[in-house]
Amino acid sequence: MSDVQRPTFRRLPFRWLARLKAVPSPLDDQRGGTTLEWAMLLLWIVLASYVLIRLSLYIITGHFGMVTTVNSLPFP
Repeated sequence: MSDVQRPTFRRLPFRWLARLKAVPSPLDDQRGGTTLEWAMLLLWIVLASYVLIRLSLYIITGHFGMVTTVNSLPFP
């Protein structure tokens, strides 16, 4: 039985890193997931509303400018 070689384990140089893995990360916390989803949903709704309002105001302003230009023309 002397020819059986037992495996030798090297000591890891960063053993303290393995202990850090046991500490829960703040990024693993799932308690605020629903709140974050609602915040992101509202953010997208607000951004879409902002873009649509700005676009519609741009169109209305252009139309008003065109109407006032046509109205300022003298009658034939």
